[in-house]
This record gives sequence, C-alpha cells and structure tokens, in this order.
Amino acid sequence: MRKLETLLNDFTFDSLPPTWTTFDLARFSKSKSLWGYQQTALQNAVKTLWKYYQDLGDFTPIEALKANAERKSRLMQWYLDNHVALDEYLPLAKKRDIAALLSAYYPASDLRAVSYENFINRMGFWMATGSGKTLVLVKLIQVLSGQRRYVTTRITHRLVQWAKAMERVLRTEPTHPRSAARNKGVSGGDALSSD
Repeated sequence: MRKLETLLNDFTFDSLPPTWTTFDLARFSKSKSLWGYQQTALQNAVKTLWKYYQDLGDFTPIEALKANAERKSRLMQWYLDNHVALDEYLPLAKKRDIAALLSAYYPASDLRAVSYENFINRMGFWMATGSGKTLVLVKLIQVLSGQRRYVTTRITHRLVQWAKAMERVLRTEPTHPRSAARNKGVSGGDALSSD
C-alpha cells in the first residue's frame, strides 16, 4: 500500500509548470533559511496543490461547487488507482454526536458513515514538535499569495494578514537566551539556520 508522499515522489518538483516552481523555498527571510526537510515539505505541498488545482481540473475563481466536487472525486480515484491505504468511509455508528454534526454538512448513509471523499482535499504536516511547522505554513501562505492566478480566492484576507504578522514576529530578535541559541543554529533540532 502506498501513501500520498510516495505518490508525490512519482514526479519531481521541477517537472511542474514554471508558475508553480518559481518561488524561493529555501529562504524564509534575509537572515533565516529553511532546513532541507522543511523545503521538501513545501515542495510536496506545492505538488499536491498543483495536482488538485491544475492537473485534476483547472481551477477558476468563479467555478461552481460542482467543479470542486468533481475534483475531489478525481483525487479520490487517483488515490484508489494508486493503491493508497485509506478507508473509503469514515465510520460514525458509535459517535452519534459527531454523526449529527457532520450529517448537517455532508451526506451520510443512515448516520453510520461519511465518505472520505468529502475530506480528501485537506492537507496536514506530520512533523515533530519544534521542527518548524509554523514556518512551513507561513512560507506556504507566502507561496500561495504569489500564486494568485490559481488559488488567491481560497486565501482569506485574515489568513494573509496573519502570515504577515508571523513574518514580523519571526524576524525580530528573540530575548530568551535559549531562543537566541536556536536561531543561531546551536540546537540540533532547530528549524532555522542563519547566514
């Protein structure tokens, strides 16, 4: 059985169209760089977004909800065709509170299960505590805001403002000695390196 990460290894980041690869994924700011594993996480995120928003159906800002549903269906089929290990339905029989909540938004079969297809376009990063997930997310938001042609309408004004605020916070020099040591690359588990 495969997983999304192994599917993404089937094509390289450099094979994507230039509009998806012209971003500097290595630099977070003038004095901070992302580690290799953080850059790989960003590349995989961009490859996934390209797959969903362009390869499986070209996104347009004024598309109907049906187009997004078709794209979800194609992504689910891509998973199944490539033998990705997943349950096609999320069982809800023993979780009545959750079933009642989800059934208001997603079609459920007698409140017993909801198709995974409803949730397939979600993304998460599985990284250790302190590994720099926040930096990866802020950098991804920066990449997405530069990708206006395809996904700008998906990014709300608040999210962009939050990313800018996080960049300002992360650019300031830390006052705690342990934080200062980490930002200078002293700690082996540090998520930042300095020039």
